[in-house]
Amino acid sequence: MPLSLVFNDLSLRRPAPDHHTARKWMTGFVATLKTAAAHNVTVLRIRDNFKDLALSPEYPLGAWFGDERVSIEERDFVLDYATRYSFIQPYDVDLQDDTEFQSKKRLFEGRFGEERAEGLGFAHLLNGLAISILSEPCWDTHSVELECEELDPESLGISKSLKTLPHASRREHVANDHASWIAEQIQLGIHSGLDLLENAITLCPNLVFCSGAKSQIASLTETSLYLPKILDRMLELEKLARAWEKGSFNYRQIRNASPESKPTMDKFGDRRRFVCPDGQIRTFEWHLKGFPNAWRVHILADPIQYKIMIGYVGRHLPTAKHPT
Repeated sequence: MPLSLVFNDLSLRRPAPDHHTARKWMTGFVATLKTAAAHNVTVLRIRDNFKDLALSPEYPLGAWFGDERVSIEERDFVLDYATRYSFIQPYDVDLQDDTEFQSKKRLFEGRFGEERAEGLGFAHLLNGLAISILSEPCWDTHSVELECEELDPESLGISKSLKTLPHASRREHVANDHASWIAEQIQLGIHSGLDLLENAITLCPNLVFCSGAKSQIASLTETSLYLPKILDRMLELEKLARAWEKGSFNYRQIRNASPESKPTMDKFGDRRRFVCPDGQIRTFEWHLKGFPNAWRVHILADPIQYKIMIGYVGRHLPTAKHPT
């Protein structure tokens, strides 16, 4: 399951005193979302009635989206987040058929102080990153304490414990306090090449995998030397593709990458032509290096979609210097 941001509904238990303050809160919330997206956390889980939650009197979240006093950049980012990733969703709408999760949910309740904490409870159950609107001093922290109550279905006894949850209400909480943890959680969730492909829509939505590359990645097992490196490089490419909004793509910004030499392209250029998802055959001249046993990943930037295509993943292809 991809790592999720889980909205803390209690962060709006006390609405802002006025619309101006509410807009300032949302500016900070959007900045936190942007930073999380930059760290490849692209699933945001929310309450069913998220748009109806009151930011301030007579100013629900839904009204914020239509407020012309809110910067277009902020509104567009949240809307783009919803349409680009398609993973802004109610807390567990995609887990209705997960009997193990649903059983845990039925037997669990989370509390923050004296209040039931639905969002924080889901953050705990999903091992996600709780995210809050910075509406109170208690949310200005990179971790929160959740009181957990769990019912034993056999003895009907209730066990209580205190859990510390990773939490963010500022961009700094994500970038400074949780960056390493996020990277670890993403790595832990990928056990094979098939896992990587199945989670590609959330981990790297700005990468396009050609059929040949998909087959090559799918063959990687949990013990493969190549899997961790390939995942790292895919996430690097995703960040670059996400930042590419106009003009030509600058391949030179990619770490440890280079184009093929002219002699190699003259002699073996046809070996670097791959079928793309639209059925067209294109030349993938640039490649990533630094993998075990001289493996390579051949890439091509798509200037129409502003995405990066992955054409080949595997052993070093023939070159003018090393034809075999």
